[in-house]
Amino acid sequence: MKSQVLKEFLQVHNSFDMANGSTNSRLATLESQANSMAKYHLYPPHYSHFYFRTVSGCLGEPCLLYSWWRGLITCNADAQGLPTKSALVLAPFVLLELVTLDTFLNLIESHFSSSTEEEDARKAFFALRQGSSLISDFNIQFNTLLYSVNLSPKSTLEHYERAINQKIIKLGIQRGGWSELNNLDDMQHMAVKLSLDVGRVNQINQRKFTVPPPRIKYRVSGSAPVTSSLT
Repeated sequence: MKSQVLKEFLQVHNSFDMANGSTNSRLATLESQANSMAKYHLYPPHYSHFYFRTVSGCLGEPCLLYSWWRGLITCNADAQGLPTKSALVLAPFVLLELVTLDTFLNLIESHFSSSTEEEDARKAFFALRQGSSLISDFNIQFNTLLYSVNLSPKSTLEHYERAINQKIIKLGIQRGGWSELNNLDDMQHMAVKLSLDVGRVNQINQRKFTVPPPRIKYRVSGSAPVTSSLT
């Protein structure tokens, strides 16, 4: 009886040892994975990574970017002594411009970026006017183009006041608080609130009032003048 109990305790002890050993092994594996550095591979650009299309998006139209890409592949084939007329994108890339995706994208930017982009953005910003658009929509356009110019906070507010509906400014001055604004966010927030009231004012101004008909006097000989209204 005593020997049987000892055997059972021994079996339980061995089971615990096996479980602890398995757990320790798994923990050691996790620790080794955490300490290993993640590997980052810079793959070269492949044909499946990008898509060429015209500005209109219509298929069949000449695409300058695609023609430039085919020329680059031809140069890559020529550098390896391969037939240029049948240059394939599957050929190994040996040109420095095709070694990594970053260098390839930089090459595209250097070739196709507009030299007048900054000047065009400035012209678009200073020509921007609210017109008939909602003030909330105009604020989005204004803030987007604002990043393309370098204006001081004061100049930014001055141009914003020139660009929005002037009735908003007049109503803000009448109610007070507009002239004290020195922050673009606060000015745009107040302009949105005032624009709702400006709409009501415009509705009042556009109401049609009845104009009284002109009065014409008829003089009859030998009697007092007769007054008549045209209807």
